Amino acid sequence: MTRGPAFAFALTVTLIANMTATSLRGSESLIERAFADYAAGDPRAISRIVPPRYFVGAGRRTMRNEIDAALSRWARERHPVQAVFLLELARFGLVDVRETDAVDVLDRARVFVTRRPDPPGRNPQEDAFEIEWHKAAIALLGGLRRPDVLEKVGRGPLRRRMTAKPPAGGDASLVDPWIELAGAILQEQRTILDPRTLASDGPAAIRRFDEAARYDENRSEALVRKSWLLIRLGRHTEALVALDAQSGSSDRADATVRYWSRLFRGRALASLARDDEAARAYEQALALDPGAQAPLAALTALEGRRGRRGLIRACAR
Repeated sequence: MTRGPAFAFALTVTLIANMTATSLRGSESLIERAFADYAAGDPRAISRIVPPRYFVGAGRRTMRNEIDAALSRWARERHPVQAVFLLELARFGLVDVRETDAVDVLDRARVFVTRRPDPPGRNPQEDAFEIEWHKAAIALLGGLRRPDVLEKVGRGPLRRRMTAKPPAGGDASLVDPWIELAGAILQEQRTILDPRTLASDGPAAIRRFDEAARYDENRSEALVRKSWLLIRLGRHTEALVALDAQSGSSDRADATVRYWSRLFRGRALASLARDDEAARAYEQALALDPGAQAPLAALTALEGRRGRRGLIRACAR
């Protein structure tokens, strides 16, 4: 499910950016120069001003010092756009420069975000912003397929700060059922990092997705991810059952989750030799994303297996 983190990160950053202020002063460091232009409305300021060497070797120390200086000043004059900027700076390092040490930027940003003046529960608007920020950060970390990093920098620090439902004791917490889904994804990623653990850890991850699916907000994605685990375990009929359960709420699922559900349905059906149904599912996935390679390759292989060479040529175009 490699499309999910990138799509979720881009979508959530867009939502966050719509909540931010945009007229802030900058200073002489490259980080604050990039921030000033970014806050003024230039989405390319980071890649234009921050050099890739800031994520490599000695350059990391320079960037860390500049970020710490900026955070010290921003603590006296906080704006949501500062947190969004740091999220985008981490994305630039992790995705564009491809340096995993950019996780350090995300770690610093998380501390900045959580050290806001009001505790959770006092300011609903700030709570909503922080929740969306954490979702974007974990989506970005998920793309690394490093469950250790996802736990240490992403989900781990949220264990005491966020709950799926209001705590009985009335303690101050962020409340969002998504935290259950984040835990299930973490367990799923461990089986991806080391496929040898799939047989032993996969069933536990499936149970975690079932728990996450109890909340309507998580249901579609949790059941689709569960279906993929079942396919990987060779439990194709059960995967179809999960997808059937998800289809009842597919109108609330985003386009990426709907794409996954069609793709995984095709894979489960093909494994059960239900080729005609599998072909229709792959075609539905392609209709949602005409440029996607996975359903195109699967459909081409399926038609080849059935000896329909004319359709192979049509699929390959």
